[in-house]
Amino acid sequence: MLDFHTCRPRRKEGLVQRKLGEDAIVYNPETRKTHVLNKTSLLIWNLCTGDFSLEMIEKEIKSHFVVDGDIKKDVEETIASFSTEGLV
Repeated sequence: MLDFHTCRPRRKEGLVQRKLGEDAIVYNPETRKTHVLNKTSLLIWNLCTGDFSLEMIEKEIKSHFVVDGDIKKDVEETIASFSTEGLV
């Protein structure tokens, strides 16, 4: 599991991002894979600068969206998915 207080994910260099309305696509030229990000995962993606902990990312999401319940697990799973796909 990721340490929610100290993990500060950073986007991988060389990825191509294009906005599609409220969503976006991210292309990884190394893997030749394209990833579609909805507006929530796009916000998380945009916060992956190395400056924000997972806890800070969670707070940002809560400030942008109406959220019912705990989203800590959702943030962790999204970052883990980004990592698995070579995006962070």
